[in-house]
Amino acid sequence: MDQHKYHYILVHQLKPSIIHLFPDGNYIFQQDNDPKHTAKKNKRYIQKAGIPTFEWPAQSPDLNPIENLWSILDSKLKDSTPSNEDELFMTLLNGWNSLEAVKEGKDLDALAKKHDLEREVLESKFATEQSEQTAEICKKLNSECKIAIRKGRQNLLNQLANNKGMDEKTAQALMDQLRSDNGDIMDNLEKLKQKNIEDVQAKINARKQRRFQEVKRNQEVETSHRLLSEQNILASQSYPLMEGGINFANVNQEESEEQKALLKEQQRMLDEIQERHQEEVESMENRLIQEQKEAEVNAIIEFEDYQERVIREAKNKQAAEVNARSNLSSEEMQQLFAAHNQQMENLLQALQEDKTKQSQSLHEKLEEKRKARLNALRKKQENQLARELLEQKKELADTERKAVIDAERQAILDAIRDIGNGSIESIIKKILDFRHAKEMMQLDALFAEEHKVKVDELLERLDSKHLCDIDELNAKHENELKELIVTDDQEENDQLRAQLLNNQQIELKMLKKNHSDQKIAAKKNALADWELRYAKGKLDLKERHYTEYADYLSEFLTEGRESSLKKAQEAARELKDIQQKLEEQRRLDEEKLKKEMEEFEARENDRVQQELLQCDIEIEKEAEEERKKNEKAIEALNERKELLVKQKKKKAKEEVSKLIKEGASKEEQEALLKQHNEGIAKVINKMDADRLRMQGQLENRLQKIRKGRRDSKVKEVLNRSEQIKEELKEKIEDEVDKLNTEVAEKIKETLNIKALEESSNENSPNENFPLTPQLPTSYMMTMPLSDDAIINLLLQSPLYDKIRHIKEIVSKNSVQDSHNPKVPDPLSNEELVPVDLASINAREFVIYKFSCFVRDLLVVHCSHHPVDVLLAESLPSNNLITNNVYKNVFHYDVQNQILYLKRSKLGNVGDFILTLIHSLCHIHVRDIRNDSDPKFLSEFHKALSVVCSDLFLSRYQKSNALNKALNKVFENEYSEGQVLEKLFGDSHDEIARENVVNDLLNVKLVRSKYDSENFNEKVIYQRLCKYRDFIVDNKVRSLLGPIEEKLHDLKVQGSKTEIDRRIEQLNLQDTNVARNKTFLSRNVLLKNTRIMATARTPVALLNSVSSQNRGQPDGADEDFIETYLTSQIDELQEKLDEIDYEFAHLSREAVDLAHLIKALEGQVINENEAVRNLAPNCSERTHLTEILRVSNSKLSAARSQFTLVTVTKTERLDKLNKIKKELEEKKVALEEHQRKSSIKQ
Repeated sequence: MDQHKYHYILVHQLKPSIIHLFPDGNYIFQQDNDPKHTAKKNKRYIQKAGIPTFEWPAQSPDLNPIENLWSILDSKLKDSTPSNEDELFMTLLNGWNSLEAVKEGKDLDALAKKHDLEREVLESKFATEQSEQTAEICKKLNSECKIAIRKGRQNLLNQLANNKGMDEKTAQALMDQLRSDNGDIMDNLEKLKQKNIEDVQAKINARKQRRFQEVKRNQEVETSHRLLSEQNILASQSYPLMEGGINFANVNQEESEEQKALLKEQQRMLDEIQERHQEEVESMENRLIQEQKEAEVNAIIEFEDYQERVIREAKNKQAAEVNARSNLSSEEMQQLFAAHNQQMENLLQALQEDKTKQSQSLHEKLEEKRKARLNALRKKQENQLARELLEQKKELADTERKAVIDAERQAILDAIRDIGNGSIESIIKKILDFRHAKEMMQLDALFAEEHKVKVDELLERLDSKHLCDIDELNAKHENELKELIVTDDQEENDQLRAQLLNNQQIELKMLKKNHSDQKIAAKKNALADWELRYAKGKLDLKERHYTEYADYLSEFLTEGRESSLKKAQEAARELKDIQQKLEEQRRLDEEKLKKEMEEFEARENDRVQQELLQCDIEIEKEAEEERKKNEKAIEALNERKELLVKQKKKKAKEEVSKLIKEGASKEEQEALLKQHNEGIAKVINKMDADRLRMQGQLENRLQKIRKGRRDSKVKEVLNRSEQIKEELKEKIEDEVDKLNTEVAEKIKETLNIKALEESSNENSPNENFPLTPQLPTSYMMTMPLSDDAIINLLLQSPLYDKIRHIKEIVSKNSVQDSHNPKVPDPLSNEELVPVDLASINAREFVIYKFSCFVRDLLVVHCSHHPVDVLLAESLPSNNLITNNVYKNVFHYDVQNQILYLKRSKLGNVGDFILTLIHSLCHIHVRDIRNDSDPKFLSEFHKALSVVCSDLFLSRYQKSNALNKALNKVFENEYSEGQVLEKLFGDSHDEIARENVVNDLLNVKLVRSKYDSENFNEKVIYQRLCKYRDFIVDNKVRSLLGPIEEKLHDLKVQGSKTEIDRRIEQLNLQDTNVARNKTFLSRNVLLKNTRIMATARTPVALLNSVSSQNRGQPDGADEDFIETYLTSQIDELQEKLDEIDYEFAHLSREAVDLAHLIKALEGQVINENEAVRNLAPNCSERTHLTEILRVSNSKLSAARSQFTLVTVTKTERLDKLNKIKKELEEKKVALEEHQRKSSIKQ
């Protein structure tokens, strides 16, 4: 070889190969000092082309590896004597494969180690650069800090030296100012230093990440190319080049021109993608930096406005204080000014600290946002690159397949020509199996990579959506904080702000939880869909293999040997029929599920319309009742109007009569009548206006109530409908996943059965194929089993029969949910029906309060989240919960954090408390489905240990107190024993005694805000006196008879006519009775009658008329029933007002307690999270745990108070309704009596 030929090889062969293998230029061209290598023409070309070279002496075994390898190969082959070309090729190939250098070059582990070493070197380089730059920054900042401090100190010292007449206070003030300035400078420099370090760290990390990604991408590309070449080498070595006369070397073709062009185009696409990704990263960084600067500037402007407003308000307040205290002396005024100056300095210092904190917080928040955005972009770019590489692999595999098919046809023709037509089927099968096995391996690898790429894309899409949602939620929270109503009360402002921040934190946690749930669901759906597509891909590939086999048989087989062709065609057709059948079944199942969904939506829409229609009917009924009440009020208004008109007319007549008697003229009378008529018209107009106003207000109120009720009902119905739809949608998705899984399993079974049939057919000696020479026994024992042989062995083993039998049993008898025989299954149509705590008896209330105590105990000692515990008559079905023994006796409302337990469980206290602990532990670990979860079991055992420890402590305290009190109460033991004997005298076993205790617990007790108020001595005495008055009053009433009859008799007997008639009769009998005594007796009788009619308790009757009433004329006869009813109405109205006041006070207290509970719950959640984030043995954790315990105690007390207030409010509401009803009855009775009296008159 001369220099001209070497130049041709260098230009037309080596250069294109180098560009193809190392597009990034990361290579070194090695050559020795041979004259043809060092020729000027070749050196000039190498320099012009920019090829990096490394030269060494010729024939050097250390620096010339190629010549060294050839020398080693020559020494290995010098003893071999091949007889033909094929033996020479096999000898060279075996010798080449035996070389250690070649094996090491083919070792992928060595390549991975090389890449790891390069990565470590790169990381160490970055670490060194980071440490050097950090040290340089620290040194520079320290020097600047020292210079600034020295300069400020020198200025102050010069100022002190120049002012010789300065007093000590001024000097001390200047020194304090010096220290303050030094501290501020140190703080600012430290913050600046930290910020610069963080910026440099971020830049280094970004640079490191970019280089790491670039190295990683280059390694992936290099690895993919190397894997392709290794696969080709392995494929060529998997079978002997010559077997039975078949030359497989003809099938293993080198890369075609089409493949080379495709590889070049793919590399160009990868370069473009990398460039585009780099531009996107730079654009994103610039945009984020600009947004960060704008946000910081806006924050500074807003804070300056806030600072200016606060300072202005403080100055105005100080000025107002100075104006208000103008009578101070000059010295006091100076002191006031000094105090004001100190307040202003403190305010400025506090504002500066707030500004620094806000700036740091904003910077951290923006930095986190920037990192999250960049990470999301990098993940997106990595997924795009992985998707592009996957598509390139598919294209390359298709191109390679097309090239191999042509080589296969030629190999088949050569084998038939060499062997003959007697073994055409075996020749075709062996040659096709060589490619089919390779395609199956490629399919497995492509689908595995596709699954990873799809999951990464789904997760990246969800992460991007989550980032957008977080940004929108943060913007919404900022607007809410800006729109927060500011009041004059600072404490109320702080409370509103804390409540709003707590709600915002809850919203953020819910958003993060939904994001994690969506990621889990996405992974699950991606896996189910991938399994189905993978099975379909294998089925399609197998069908294509059968079709190719059948086509080759139809092309090369002669007449009379069509049995194999028919079998192959039948197998392909059978696989196609199976695939169509499975697709049809899957389509029918999906249509069925879709139809069920449509029917459900139609039923749900009908149900929603029915509920809305029923709501409209109820609203209309309530509106009609309100109209009736309004009509009654209008009737009362009309009656009042008529009464006023009558009174006006009567007054007008009296005044006219008076004028006539006084001799007034006709004009004066007409003027008076006109004036009265105008007054009457005004009264009528005013009454009519009031009536119209009442009607208008009623209609407006009814319209608002109707709209509010309907809107709330629509919202409630739609929310419930959406929840049901979501549950059904999840169920349908599970069914679809199940169908996909079943289809995939059936396809796998079909492929396994076909593989078994093929292996059995291969084992049957049906072909007269020339036998190859018998290999030694040791070779046969060391040969690895093929995939078909392994499948055959597995399918024929007893283990496979056992597994198939187990599968049949499982398919017939599906896995049953864990079921508790003590817990009945709920009805499918049951809904959540909460229990009103005011309606339960005392025993159930005591058990419920004890459950609240257990809940608080677990919150304090087990760090459980605070959950409200309520009772329910019925619970919705928990069909989705499979492995929970108490799934049918509890229901957890996640949004409101309320745990509902079934009221029927209160019959057994132990079972109820066990159910409570079980449910709370499930809620704490955030998994209510599985009782076998290790986290749940650990938490459940921990909770049981806490409850048992508290039981032991309470029992010990009780026993200790009992032992101490035995000596003091020994003398009362006999009397107490008698009481217990009387109580349990007829009870001879534990069950009967428990029933006696239950009867005692079921006694209704009066509940109040403070129970001790109802049982002190004064209150008990007053209550007993009231009961005694009730008894006496009832006895007197029973002796007197019905009050209506007595009043009627008294009215008849005590009237003036009846008394006169009786007096005349008595005068006829006894004429000696004086006239004045008769009138006196009549007056006394009338007075006593009135007293008996109006008195509510027995009183003494009058024997004589008082001196004030003597000689006065008799009054008009009074209506005693009307008086009695009026007095009762007044008394009921007073009671109603009192209960209204109590109810309003309780409602206000309940609202305040609800706000307090909500704030405490948020505080407990935040403290609990803070405790969890700290180390177990940290001192701060102990302090926070104590704070958490105090907060839990406050929360428990607030909840107990809220429950008591709610029960009391319910009782007051019931009593209020009863009094209202009784008041309405009395008013109706009074109106009826007045109507009858007017008719009689």
